[in-house]
Amino acid sequence: MSPAVQVPALWETDFSQTGASRKELSAVIERTRDIASLARGSQWRDAMTLLADMPSCVLRPNVISYNSTLAACARSEQWQLASSLLRGVRAHSILPNVITYNTAIRSSVGVGFWQLVSGGRHG
Repeated sequence: MSPAVQVPALWETDFSQTGASRKELSAVIERTRDIASLARGSQWRDAMTLLADMPSCVLRPNVISYNSTLAACARSEQWQLASSLLRGVRAHSILPNVITYNTAIRSSVGVGFWQLVSGGRHG
């Protein structure tokens, strides 16, 4: 299942905690679906751009937005970007979930999981 089409209750829970309006929720869902569509096409650069532009559109990315962008990185084996996104999730006080970690791990196939979780540090 694509991260962008995760159970609607996850969307409701995430936004009920932030006080976001229905209009904001709809806009974030639409943007995240766009990111997921790019992920399916392995267009990680465009997916990263959409995620990065969300705050300028007064949209607050959530875990599902990050998961969709991680999926784009995973399809393209962009483990460094996935590592950076994981740090971004934590830095923005967004709670990563199983999908977040699973998708990030997929991005590191062929590179090594430990490089991903350690941010590329050795030892």
